[in-house]
Parts: sequence; structure tokens; C-alpha cells
Amino acid sequence: MPDQSNDSANLKHVLDMVTVANEYCIFTESAGKLELNEIGLYYHRVLPLLYLKGSLLPDTEPEDNTAAEKYVTEEQWEEVFNRFRLILGDKDEYFLPGQDDTGEDGLLKASLSENIADIYQDMKDFILLYAKNTYHSRQNAVYLCRFLFKTRWGAIIPNVLNQLHAMIYNREEDNFETFTD
Repeated sequence: MPDQSNDSANLKHVLDMVTVANEYCIFTESAGKLELNEIGLYYHRVLPLLYLKGSLLPDTEPEDNTAAEKYVTEEQWEEVFNRFRLILGDKDEYFLPGQDDTGEDGLLKASLSENIADIYQDMKDFILLYAKNTYHSRQNAVYLCRFLFKTRWGAIIPNVLNQLHAMIYNREEDNFETFTD
């Protein structure tokens, strides 16, 4: 049995990440009962915290990667995506500068619903794997969360925040009047 006295999965930063990720998932699962402005304000406030906690995760390498598991199914992802697509309506799509498939610079279409569902998938997989409460599952949960922060959801958060910021603070634009403090 490995020495668990230095178990990086028990660091304060990891436990903070578990807490914030769990809150994100709980909110995302129940957001269909809320008004659009409440949803926008929540994500505007929690996403910077999620990003910060993700950036503080230890850079670990699992001893046994066979304990790594995924839990969120394609159907669950689609349920979150479709729920938010309905909630956001015409506010769902936005554009980002980037390169298309041919390498040409331009604007790329993005979706808040897709972004929220992608982050949800990574956070839910993280907390469910961590909750297995074995040394190797916790170690893999931290490793995968940190890896996905670097390669996926960490890059998504600034894009979502930029869009939410515009919705909340650029109230002079007709389409974003519903977002208020």
C-alpha cells in the first residue's frame, strides 16, 4: 500500500476544488428552475473561483491509472446542453477570434450551453471519481482534473466569462437587459 501521508489529493487546494466543483454541478443540475439573470450571475461569480482552484491543483502523476473512470454519459451531457440551450435562447451563441479548419483567421461560433456542459462533465467526473475515496481514485481524479484544466475547461472559462461580462455590464445593448444585480 502506498504511503498516504503525503497524499497530494488531500491538500487544501484539492478539497477546495472538490467543494467548488460540487457546487457548480449542483447548480448546473438545478438551473432549469431559475431565471436567466440568476443563472448568468451565478456563473459570472463561480467561474473565476473554479478557474483559480483549478490552477492551484498539484501537478501529480498517478501511480496506477487504471483507477481513472468517466461517469458522465453522452446522454447526461446532452441533457445539460439542451436545457441550457432552451434557457439561453438567442443568447447562447457567440463568436470568438480564431482560425478555421483551413488556418484562416476569422470568427468562430461558440456556444455557452456547450461550454457549460463541457465544464459540467469534467467537474462531475472529477467529484465522482474523487468520492470513490480510494488512494488511486483520488490521485487519478486530481491528475485528470488538472490535465483537463490545462487542455480543456481552463481555456473555456475565460471565453464564457467574457460573454457573461458583456451580457451583465453592457446593458445598453438591447439583448442583454435581463442581466441585473
